Amino acid sequence: MTAIEAMACGLPVVISDQVGIHREVVKGSAGLVVNCDSEQLAQAMIKLLDDTDLSQRMGENGRRLVNERFTLDKIATKMIEVYERVISSN
Repeated sequence: MTAIEAMACGLPVVISDQVGIHREVVKGSAGLVVNCDSEQLAQAMIKLLDDTDLSQRMGENGRRLVNERFTLDKIATKMIEVYERVISSN
C-alpha cells in the first residue's frame, strides 16, 4: 500500500521483486525494482537521487499508473469481479 500511496503523490518508488505490484511498476516505468539485496536497494536509491529527470518521469508515470489501475473504484470493481467468479464457480 505504501508504494501505491507514494506513486499517488507523484514519487518514484524503489521496491523489491517480492512486492505484489512489481510487474506493474516496471511496465509503467513508475520506479525501480530490485532483488531483496541491500546493495541493489542502495544503488537504485542513488540512481534516482542522481537523476532528477528520471525521478520526475517515474513519479509522473506512477501517478498515472495509480489513476489508471489503483483508484478505489477500480479496485472495488476488480474485487466484485473476483467474488462473482468465486460464487459462480460453486
